[in-house]
Amino acid sequence: MTDYTGKIKVYIYSSLFLTLICTLLYGAAYLLSFEPDIGYFKSTALLPVISGALTVASLGFIFSAFVTIPKGAIPASRVPYGHASRLAASGCALGFLGYTAFRLLILGGEPAVSPRLTLFCLILGALSPLYFLPVALGTKKTPGGRVLAGFIPIFWAVITMSEAYTNKYVAMNSPIKVSFMMATLVVMLFMLYELRYLLERGFPRAFLVFTLAGILVLSVFALPTLTLAAARIYVLKTFAAAGVVCLLLGLYMSARLYDFFVFVRLHTTSQKASEAENPDENLSEET
Repeated sequence: MTDYTGKIKVYIYSSLFLTLICTLLYGAAYLLSFEPDIGYFKSTALLPVISGALTVASLGFIFSAFVTIPKGAIPASRVPYGHASRLAASGCALGFLGYTAFRLLILGGEPAVSPRLTLFCLILGALSPLYFLPVALGTKKTPGGRVLAGFIPIFWAVITMSEAYTNKYVAMNSPIKVSFMMATLVVMLFMLYELRYLLERGFPRAFLVFTLAGILVLSVFALPTLTLAAARIYVLKTFAAAGVVCLLLGLYMSARLYDFFVFVRLHTTSQKASEAENPDENLSEET
């Protein structure tokens, strides 16, 4: 069997480097070229164009893994949770609780978009820790229960995307709104492929791609948005609160990416050792 750990390593390191560059460029673009009065970049600014083009190109590079890594080349067994994933999961659980509490505190402080959507956001935000707490505590719950709990953050992402889309007080093509909607989309995709592992139906290649894409998109949205809010340049409280959650989810994806690579490397090493011990069997299979 061909060893693809080297190629996977290239994708991981290259994607993380591109994530860093894209995030820094977007951060600089927001600080230097963003006009808070209208919620857009300056029309003559070049840095936002470069940032967007590099982000799209980076996503294209990540998705090329569907072509360069054959289907079935990566083991589909369930990826165990490491210490970093448990710590990141606890952060996600606290982040969702903090998000819910903050949204409750600012009720009435910002124009209401849709009371019904806001209510669903609060309920789903309060329930989302049900998926992350078992990971953080290392409890051995049945996969079925965890899969059901895993759909709560997915529904939260759907509802918050809908809330952002219907927000008339932020322009439809606002860069913050667009990047947030992309962030909720990658959260949905990551969670879906994370849950497939619990059902022993993992798609490791897709998991790798959407985890790398998720880290990139969440970083590009969360860090610049939180920087603008912290600097009091452009404060959208609901987007900033979601930015904290997205930042913590990005850390969780990073931890799961590390677990994934360690698992693939160990599986490949053990397989090579097994093939070295039984060369006759390998020869008979080839003939």
